[in-house]
Amino acid sequence: MSTIRFAARLCLAMTLALASCGGDVQVEDAHPEAPTSAALAGDAGDVVVNSTRPDGPTPVVVDADMGGDDMMALLYLLGQSDVSVLAVTVTGTGLAHCPAGGANARAILDHVGAEEIPVACGAVEPLAGSNAFLDEWRDGADLLGAQLGLEVPGFEGSGAIDLLIDTVAGSSEPVRLLAIGPLTNVALAIDQDPEILENLAEIVIMGGAVDVSGSVDPEYWAEWNFWADPVAANRVLRSGVPITLVPLDATNSVPASVFFHEALAAQKATASAELVDRFFVVNDFNLVGGAYFFWDPLAAVAMIDPGVATYETRHLKVVEEAGAELGAVVDSPDGPEVRVALAADRQRFEEVFLTGLNRGVPSKVDVPTPDLTVQFSDAACTLEGPTIFDAEETTAAVVVEVGNDTTGTVAVVFGLHPGASIEQVKADAALANTTDETPPYWEETGLAVAFGAPLTGGSATGRVDLVPGEHVVICSTEDNQLTVAGEILINPGSG
Repeated sequence: MSTIRFAARLCLAMTLALASCGGDVQVEDAHPEAPTSAALAGDAGDVVVNSTRPDGPTPVVVDADMGGDDMMALLYLLGQSDVSVLAVTVTGTGLAHCPAGGANARAILDHVGAEEIPVACGAVEPLAGSNAFLDEWRDGADLLGAQLGLEVPGFEGSGAIDLLIDTVAGSSEPVRLLAIGPLTNVALAIDQDPEILENLAEIVIMGGAVDVSGSVDPEYWAEWNFWADPVAANRVLRSGVPITLVPLDATNSVPASVFFHEALAAQKATASAELVDRFFVVNDFNLVGGAYFFWDPLAAVAMIDPGVATYETRHLKVVEEAGAELGAVVDSPDGPEVRVALAADRQRFEEVFLTGLNRGVPSKVDVPTPDLTVQFSDAACTLEGPTIFDAEETTAAVVVEVGNDTTGTVAVVFGLHPGASIEQVKADAALANTTDETPPYWEETGLAVAFGAPLTGGSATGRVDLVPGEHVVICSTEDNQLTVAGEILINPGSG
């Protein structure tokens, strides 16, 4: 595996790692007036589903696998004045194990003053098969609460299926369910008590990849949540409840960036915003690798503000047969009707999301005009923009936008190689295409992933601080083909 491909894969793996930070924050009491969700159409069969919004706060249940983005989605919903989060159920078939994921959910809720919301852990095995997230990702997610400086209680709360059933059945208004992990808990609850379908107004699901590449190595057909339990995903899609699917097609539009974090850090006004800031402070690599996206937060925002995304109605199914397509979402004339989010408005999402975290305090996110644009199209990688920059003091801050409409993961790498000529770097890149190996000095001199657009249809904008000297923009596709797109010269500053 080449250095560049390894760096791209490492960046994806690191998105779910965590580091610690501490400090106390205060909870603000202000609440926003959030937009209402649109009613959804679905093939409900004999199930009568009330999809209208109630006069009071909308009752919501969150079923999650408690990664960092699950935390963000939950905190966003807690900031909505017209949403009442009734319960949080945690699936053990996703990112965090149970009961650790439940303990982290409990710690997060307690920290932001939502002690009254019940939490329970559920299934630890998928309905069929043995697919699972990577062990190192799961071990990192288990430490989420403690590594963010929270007091994590002892937790043995199982019974997520019963909690889900009892909460939905006991609600005086139809419940909206936000499902942001593998769908094992949801499928089991429906199997155990189909009558709850009558009181489910909508299920918003983060999962799947419809018209873009998946995220599961190595085949890239499936997305992780659906791959972990494709049988459960199919059962939920066929439940007859109106479904809004927020797949990678839409989440590719909302990568995390240093610009969002700078806006968050400057404008944070609540305990919820402070927690999300902590996450990015201790995981700052998520802001430069182009591999961390606001997967679950986009689903949460789309539930409250549907206009953040654009949609199509499709008839879909999830592949359950073993093979490269296991867990993939495919069009099927016999499949249930699903409303699919295929793209999202990044600026609108970021500002609505940040405003929600701040419980209605209007928030703004500014993204500067890029200095350089790297575009992947077909097999070509091109660089547009100036090639000479002046360092203000010791570095030059270069804003680069990366767009990708190819298939497969892509990384963009800036490499500075003292003592190596540009011609030699180009030759070594060509050699790496043949040998699948990179020269040792690439490792020794810090060949580093700046950021990229790792999924089909994705884009990312980031800032790279480059020291004076000659730099090379090297593009890497997932099939490990390297291209030198162009050269950049950084002139020394006067400082």
